This record gives sequence, structure tokens and C-alpha cells, in this order.
Amino acid sequence: QAALDHMNADHRDAIALYARHFGGAAGDGWMATGFDADGMDLAAPDATCRIFFPQPLQAARELRSVLVEMAKTDARQSKSDS
Repeated sequence: QAALDHMNADHRDAIALYARHFGGAAGDGWMATGFDADGMDLAAPDATCRIFFPQPLQAARELRSVLVEMAKTDARQSKSDS
């Protein structure tokens, strides 16, 4: 629950990025609603989205580094698209 609270309070921009880039989702207001070893569940007012991690987590402590790396991947791809 702490990870959900932190992401929704401090990283809404990253959540929207995950929804758009990794989930192909549109819209605004995305929030994280769940994390498990395989990925994360996101919800917006009118949609839901499941994002799978590049590989399953072996331990909860890996969550932060995986989310950071996914955000960096999107940033690198966005720069190469421009």
C-alpha cells in the first residue's frame, strides 16, 4: 500500500507515462491501483489498464528500480522519436 500511496501522491506523471507508452492508453487522471510480481494495474476515470513488467519481480524491493527503468526507457524512446 505504501508504494501505491507514494506513486499516486508524487508520481502521477510517471503513471500517465506508463499508461500511454506501455499500455497504449489515452486519457488523463491515471492512478496506480495495484502492484504484483508481474505488473501494475492502473485506472483512469473511464478506463483501466494492465502494465506488465519486463520480467517478474523476485522481491518487492525490486519495484522501485523497475519503475524507474521503465520511465527511463520511455524517455529514451521519446527523444529518439523527435
